[in-house]
Amino acid sequence: MTSEAKEWRWPRLGAVLRFPLTRLVIAVAAILAGVLLVSVLLLGLYVVTDFVLPPSAIFLVLGVPAVLVTHFIYIGFVRLVERRAAIELALQGALREVGSGILIGGGLLLTVIGVLAALGHYRVDAITSWTALLPALGVALFAGYVEEVLSRGVILRILEESLGTWIALAISAGLFGFAHFGNPNMGLRGLLAITVGAGALLGAAYLLTRRLWLAVGIHFGWNFVYVLFGLPPPIAEGLFDSRLSGPDLLIGDASGVESSILALTLCVAAAVVLLVAAHRKGHFVRPFWARPTEATNNDTMGEETSP
Repeated sequence: MTSEAKEWRWPRLGAVLRFPLTRLVIAVAAILAGVLLVSVLLLGLYVVTDFVLPPSAIFLVLGVPAVLVTHFIYIGFVRLVERRAAIELALQGALREVGSGILIGGGLLLTVIGVLAALGHYRVDAITSWTALLPALGVALFAGYVEEVLSRGVILRILEESLGTWIALAISAGLFGFAHFGNPNMGLRGLLAITVGAGALLGAAYLLTRRLWLAVGIHFGWNFVYVLFGLPPPIAEGLFDSRLSGPDLLIGDASGVESSILALTLCVAAAVVLLVAAHRKGHFVRPFWARPTEATNNDTMGEETSP
């Protein structure tokens, strides 16, 4: 549920800025530009100075500023363009929701790893240095926060206002999957797995709470465990030097373990549980053409409107 927006002094400008497509373009462009700018500046400083940065810390050094820039740009966008408070990022209860999300996301992937290890498909050859915690933390912070603000805070939330929950969830999940097209060895199977599994699960987390923190925690937990346990394809140095072997159906294809039938089944099952809970709480929204009146549209954003 969103807070009530303040009226614009210039109604025509307000109408243009509040148009969903306008807000989508502004928010996505501003966040991507901010993240790119701060990353280029940091890399530039690293190149032109004599400061020696440990390779294990690079992801963390780039990830933390990207998270901060994303946070403040989103807060500013909501206040200046949408003219409201960003209650989806309110700090009250955030630690509890992030913690719950980490348990869910990390727990799901640990379950996959545990089953594969029990079947002899996942093996640890060596344990590296504790400094591997740093790249795992950096990758998880960046993906868990920046991607969730863009995918759920901007795309899913804004699309849902006009297109309703189901269509917005499908589109945001599809775009989330497509955004990973540049990942190493990514193919159609991997894209579908990320779209159907991760996209639906993370979207369901937002719909259940109407806040971003649970989704951020799930995303963080999954990526942290992924890097830490050295799952292929390698994103950064993991704590465990490991390898997967066995049928692609179980271990996933070259794009990653997300395409494993086990990981996909667990993520879809978790998504269904969260979606059912969100529907029972009345957090589903009808598309604009199925709403009885404009008043209902204004009054029920984020509230139950029976599908």
